[in-house]
Amino acid sequence: MRIGALWQELYRSQHFEGGRVLTAAMSAIDIAHYDNKGKALGMPVYDLLGGRQRDRMPTFATTHAEPGLAMIEQARALVERGWSAMRLSPSGHQSKDVHAPLEHIAATAEWCTRAREALDHEVELGIDDRHRLSVAEAARFCQKMPRGTLDFLEEPSRDETPEAYEALRRMTDIPFAIGDELASKWQFLHGRRARSRADEATPEGG
Repeated sequence: MRIGALWQELYRSQHFEGGRVLTAAMSAIDIAHYDNKGKALGMPVYDLLGGRQRDRMPTFATTHAEPGLAMIEQARALVERGWSAMRLSPSGHQSKDVHAPLEHIAATAEWCTRAREALDHEVELGIDDRHRLSVAEAARFCQKMPRGTLDFLEEPSRDETPEAYEALRRMTDIPFAIGDELASKWQFLHGRRARSRADEATPEGG
């Protein structure tokens, strides 16, 4: 029942605190604790976390085909099923070889542009670059598409250098969707400071 105290013990009893592997394991344990406590008290977990605040939550779907006609057909099928937001996959994302971004940037940008042309502009489109691009590569990718092609760019670069997003913000006005790699509230705070500077550096008209 003492979920917070158990979290502190798990986190602070380690010689090296934090890190993705440790906090991922802690998250699984933490969720299990809340699940067990909710069952013991006969209430849903959201009531343990302040109560339900909304009845509906917007979500998005993901295409899995390599950029090409199959990807666009998957996107159209998702729209027909009622999805109004979706995430596209970059070229080469299914390869088991070492990812070489420069080999895939042009093809990914081309098919993202075609997807936007094929779908209504009310459909929100984004792409997950899986942290694999440098600032220069991410900027090059964005600049190969007409403005308005993408509504968000997810995790283009690693989170170890949040200043990279500050630099990238000067080169594109596409909103960033980041945070998957952050392992603690302290990392989030550090990243937020960099993102605040990045927002101040938004290109004119962005």
